[in-house]
Amino acid sequence: TSFEKRYKVKVLENYKSGYTSPFKYSQVWIYTTTSSAACGVQLDIGKTYVITGPKRGTQLTANTCSWNVEVSALTSFQRNALRKGYYRKNCECKIRECPHNRCEQGDGCLAPYDNSFCFHQNAACKQSAYSTSCEWTPNTC
Repeated sequence: TSFEKRYKVKVLENYKSGYTSPFKYSQVWIYTTTSSAACGVQLDIGKTYVITGPKRGTQLTANTCSWNVEVSALTSFQRNALRKGYYRKNCECKIRECPHNRCEQGDGCLAPYDNSFCFHQNAACKQSAYSTSCEWTPNTC
């Protein structure tokens, strides 16, 4: 549609699962909206990104609510977390943004508004080794 754009990308690594599509070194289309107001993402041709996003039917999508970052901007923690599968193995753990720092504990990992950048850059929301709850690892923020 006229409200949608697509990028043809080469998959260098599938961190979610190397055993399902899209396969490493395959070329696929990533769909997004044309407007940033409608959560569309802008990818620069020739740059390398980590792109996350939901599938819409068989289409791979990217939006501003998902994690899409240029590889050169990854922190050392994020690089290691991708390599070691921290994000892949903990999909059931959800990050709960806390806009006014008055959020009650519940399922998932709280990301306080005034410090969420630190958590997103330097920690992973992982299932606790001692219970079924999720927690930030490492908890250095």
